[in-house]
Amino acid sequence: PAEERWVAMLRFHHLIDDVTSLAVISKEVEACMQGQEHHLPASVPYRNYVAQARLG
Repeated sequence: PAEERWVAMLRFHHLIDDVTSLAVISKEVEACMQGQEHHLPASVPYRNYVAQARLG
């Protein structure tokens, strides 16, 4: 029914989450809830972030 309500709580340590990553997570969750996950960009492997951090 339309009156059903879902509540979710995401809890992250401040070392792994910031305003930028929270915005990405929120956008991805919203897209999935609306059935639009196929419109999301491909995920980037963590090793790419590590390489970028090492190169500066």
